[in-house]
Amino acid sequence: MDLKENTARYLLFAIIISISIIVYSFFTQTLLWGIIAAVLIIILTLLLSGFIISQMKMVNFIEKVKGFLIEPSKTYDASKEDTLGDATKNFIILMMIFAILNVIFCHVFFSFGIRTSLFLLVLSPITRVVSVFICGAILHISIYIVGGRNGISQTIKALMYANTPALLFSVMVFLISGVLVWVLWLWALVLLIIGIRQLQEITTNRALIAVLVWIVLLSLLWMLMQGNDFIYSSVSAYADKVIN
Repeated sequence: MDLKENTARYLLFAIIISISIIVYSFFTQTLLWGIIAAVLIIILTLLLSGFIISQMKMVNFIEKVKGFLIEPSKTYDASKEDTLGDATKNFIILMMIFAILNVIFCHVFFSFGIRTSLFLLVLSPITRVVSVFICGAILHISIYIVGGRNGISQTIKALMYANTPALLFSVMVFLISGVLVWVLWLWALVLLIIGIRQLQEITTNRALIAVLVWIVLLSLLWMLMQGNDFIYSSVSAYADKVIN
């Protein structure tokens, strides 16, 4: 029996158990924890069956995480031949792990309700994956301006890999000190500059300028969106006043 057949058999068994847990938790008013337990069971089943390991090359992934913390330049150089598809698979699984840790953390320390927790668990990974492609496209514009010509896939890979340590450790670091979270995300920004330099094969100064331009573009876009909301609210309020 090959890997896919084994995975399908184990996954079916895990789904049956997960559904039973969710049904039980619904009647005992612990639905959130039932859903979290069900998701963890499915992920654990996939890990044990070898599916995730075969898809993302777990050993290589762990080495990359360590490399981004210790030797980012060499790690990025070794990642040049990675396809965007492989990087996306790693990022999606990373986001699933982050979402589960985030839900548990927010529910325990901030008493988030079921709706908010489900949003974090289901929609947060989806929105982050979509946003990394959108932000990557905007980042590539600034990279192209400063002379980067190695393609948008290298830019998106740099952005995904730069977020890896921060996403993995931010929840755990917050338990120690909230200030350390900012240090972790600052390191992600440094990793992004290094990643752009290595994958796009440009100088550090050009990579730094590209990131600064990118931040300015994102800030302008955010202010524009806020401005549209303000204009819409003002026009709506004026219209209601005239009508009434």
